[in-house]
Amino acid sequence: MSNLSYWKKTLTLNELLEEVEYIDDENRLPDVVVLFPPINTNDDVTDEDSGDEDNVVMDNLPGSVLNSQAEATFRTDSKIINI
Repeated sequence: MSNLSYWKKTLTLNELLEEVEYIDDENRLPDVVVLFPPINTNDDVTDEDSGDEDNVVMDNLPGSVLNSQAEATFRTDSKIINI
């Protein structure tokens, strides 16, 4: 994952979180992660998380959020690279 071109492919939030777990060097972590709205955001029936609403952690995000697209942004020197 040292190659930024790897991050150019479209990733879901779940895939991005899995990839970030395996990064050993903190300098290679994304500076910003942008989450796009789930496809079923405005549907009458959406899946809900099963955890505590006041304590949101990655383990209780609804599937619609985990399967939505995410974008990573990196800083290299003075440039910002959106992937």
